[in-house]
Amino acid sequence: MRRHQLRKPLKIRFAVVPAGLQFIIGLISRHFRGGLKAIVPAGTEFLEAPLRRAAWLVAPALLLAVAGCSRERTPIGRASFDHTYQNWNVVVSHYATPEGVDYTGIAGDREPLMRALAEMRDVGPRMFQSWSERSRGAYLINAHNAHAVRRIVEHWPVGSLEETEMWGSARNEKDIYLLGRHASLKKLTEEVMSDEYSDARALSLLNWAERGCAPLPSFAITELNLADLLERQTRDLMANPRYVEYDVRFPHIHLTPLLDEYEGQILRDFTTSWVFLERYLPDELAERVSYRHPQIHFLDFDHSLNGISPSPVESALGERKRDE
Repeated sequence: MRRHQLRKPLKIRFAVVPAGLQFIIGLISRHFRGGLKAIVPAGTEFLEAPLRRAAWLVAPALLLAVAGCSRERTPIGRASFDHTYQNWNVVVSHYATPEGVDYTGIAGDREPLMRALAEMRDVGPRMFQSWSERSRGAYLINAHNAHAVRRIVEHWPVGSLEETEMWGSARNEKDIYLLGRHASLKKLTEEVMSDEYSDARALSLLNWAERGCAPLPSFAITELNLADLLERQTRDLMANPRYVEYDVRFPHIHLTPLLDEYEGQILRDFTTSWVFLERYLPDELAERVSYRHPQIHFLDFDHSLNGISPSPVESALGERKRDE
């Protein structure tokens, strides 16, 4: 019987190959070296030809599997991802303001948003886990906010986030692919607010396109600016009359329902709600609250879209860009 002759023995590294694959690859290797007779038990020689054909059919798939395993175990450096989020920063710096988001402008200039989403989608679980806690937190916040904007732009024009839903709640739809899995806006919010990051102030950075949310930050969140933004954005939120109303006559204080929804995280990080309020309310109001605790009420959550109309100049620029 004619056997295949190779100038050099076929060498396959087994370090990254599962045990089952090792056996089959070893079978193919022995076939190249000394034929299948060495591994076919006596009395079953009739199986030799079918085994040889099966080996040749399986070999290409095994080689791809080996290549995939090797690639998966290759160390990935931090430099392979843009931790400054330049593309996302272009979107929010041009179209996000404390008053709202210019979705018309983003819809007419989608390329930076699409590039930002593609970069975030390419991050794998191992790369993500190799980052610092702040880098992971910044990534999740940016990804959450970017995908909320994507939902609105994909269905534009709409009047609310809920108008983008296919079934159930728009925040619960698992149409986001990140870190090798599918997720929803609600799931990403829960991850950011989880015990892993233990910072209730993150609610001041999360925006899911509803006016009751904290305003969408007009710059990308990074490892370097996260700590400062958590402090500053929380103070801005608590100083905004849209989120906090104080009635000196009774006294009563009406707070954003975000503080009610995430009360557990606030108690986790600040022991009591009063500690949080006295720290982040404007100084004069914080002093009043500290002197005499008012009765707390929560405002109704505003589910309307946090959109704004572009200025005449921006509209003209958008028309000119579309004409080009």
